[in-house]
Amino acid sequence: MLESQDRCAVESAAILKSFEAKLTARSDDNFIPVLVRGLLRELEENGAMSKASFLKTSQSFFTTAVNYLQAWGKHTDDLKDLHCLLLKRQSHREEIQKAAATLQEKCPNVKINEDELFDEVTGLQEFLKGGTLEEWKASETPLNHRWSKVVTHFQDKKIPFNNLARLASVVMCLPGSNAPVERVFSQMNDIWTAARNRFTIPTIKAMLVVKTNFNFPCQEFMEKLAKDKAILKKMHSSEEYRD
Repeated sequence: MLESQDRCAVESAAILKSFEAKLTARSDDNFIPVLVRGLLRELEENGAMSKASFLKTSQSFFTTAVNYLQAWGKHTDDLKDLHCLLLKRQSHREEIQKAAATLQEKCPNVKINEDELFDEVTGLQEFLKGGTLEEWKASETPLNHRWSKVVTHFQDKKIPFNNLARLASVVMCLPGSNAPVERVFSQMNDIWTAARNRFTIPTIKAMLVVKTNFNFPCQEFMEKLAKDKAILKKMHSSEEYRD
């Protein structure tokens, strides 16, 4: 679940927190599943184990698991303020304002106009009414598709959404695992081979940008380029190629 290439860090942090809460609840309630209860009765009848001994062992397991999750996920504590941007439920205005403040604190380059954000949040709340969230939950719509639908709605209605877009873009650019990084290195190794080792770093970067962001079949990509007069002019230019 955490290794999904499309999952952002905020989603991964929310999953870890949810899992930690479930383990803690089971520990607090001395939870024993139905199947295990049946097996435990047999062990008690045979004198192989007592219920108290089993609970002591299970408590040790839950404690170790929770401590591990807390230690491993310590770096995600700051992300809890951003959970409201996952569009899992109707977001409250105060939550989004807090998310904006957290992002501006951690990312000074992110500029948010709070007056404009107030109006944008109103538009977002209106859009999420009427069963939209339930529909997304039922179809397991990924986060990037959810925000894509939000952006499309704002554009169609000609509603400004610059600040919400900044918040969403920062959240979604934080990878939830090392899978995206591994994918980039894999693509780089395919390009930068022993037979093609004279490519400069800017050239490799440009090729990776194209391979990563333009997921088109060759024919469709060719047709897209053919419609761009600026690119065609550069392609037919007699200028010497330079990085």
